[in-house]
Amino acid sequence: METQKDIQKEYQETLEYYKSQHTTLGCKLTHMIGVPMIALSVPMLLFSPRRAANLLAGGWALQFLGHYVFEKNSPVVLTDYRNPMVLLAALDYVSEGWVRLFKGLPLVEQKGPELITMQSEGNGKGT
Repeated sequence: METQKDIQKEYQETLEYYKSQHTTLGCKLTHMIGVPMIALSVPMLLFSPRRAANLLAGGWALQFLGHYVFEKNSPVVLTDYRNPMVLLAALDYVSEGWVRLFKGLPLVEQKGPELITMQSEGNGKGT
């Protein structure tokens, strides 16, 4: 039987993996729109099945666009579809993106160029 610590650890690992598969700005933006569309399609079924279907299809189209055009990988949901924590990680990831946007923070961490120093015995990388 899994303890709460085990579940939390598994979720953190799932979230870190999820984030590692969503690193580009284009992918993040498509997910920030697409994931809420997919989530909204569920309660929309009660009011308008046609609109729910349109939201679901549009949201998934954005997901695939983000992965295949910008990220150049497959959606995590397709590779780990039996893990319900992936869905929670997606919602967490998108929520974090919206919070960053509203706070005026960059959506994607910018990595600066690697600093290489010249040394008398090579290029500074140990070679």
